[in-house]
Parts: sequence; structure tokens; C-alpha cells
Amino acid sequence: MPRVLLVDNEVDVIETFQFVVEQSMADFDFVYAQSGYDAMQEIEQSKPDLVLTDYRMDQGDGASLAHYCNHQSISCVILTGFSASDVIPYVPEGTLVMKKLDILRQGRLKELITSMISTAT
Repeated sequence: MPRVLLVDNEVDVIETFQFVVEQSMADFDFVYAQSGYDAMQEIEQSKPDLVLTDYRMDQGDGASLAHYCNHQSISCVILTGFSASDVIPYVPEGTLVMKKLDILRQGRLKELITSMISTAT
């Protein structure tokens, strides 16, 4: 079963992701972290296939986490409220940067995860 790590420092965002994935994505295993630092520890423990992370967080930001994922050969997607042009210069080449609210509002989370998992395998 593919494992996905969702990382965000805002509890309400994590809870929203949990609600969405529990409703429609039982064929994936999800783990959660609230900072880049916690995510790095979770990566070592659970070996996820994909990391979806916020960009701006205390205790390890999304850019640092994306670089860490890149070194671990794990696909990483930055979900942020910032424009992609503000984020892309700070993340590894090829890192996907998307608007967090667009993914949630348009119900595209399952599509994004399925696409990224199939690309990684």
C-alpha cells in the first residue's frame, strides 16, 4: 500500500486533509507531521512514497524538506499559499509547487496523489 506523508504546521489543515483522505482514499496509508523537522524523522521511520508539505513552517520549512526528500529519492510536492514563482527558486529542480487551497477546493487531492505515486513507481 503506498504511503503518503502530509506535513503542515496548521492543525486545521491537517484535519482537513485527514477528512478528505479518510473519505476517499482508503487504498493509501497516510502519516502526518507538523514541521519539517518532524517530517524528516517520520521519513526515516515510515519511508513514505510521497511527501506533500506546506512551504512555510517553523522548525524546518518546506524548501528544506524538499531538499531532504530529493536526497532520499522521495517525491515531494509543495502545497502553499505563495505563488509558485516565489517558491521555485528555493526548492530542488523538478519539485512540484501547487496552491494548497486549489487542491482542497477543487477536490484534486486524490488525483494529485495518484498521479505522483504512479510517476514515482
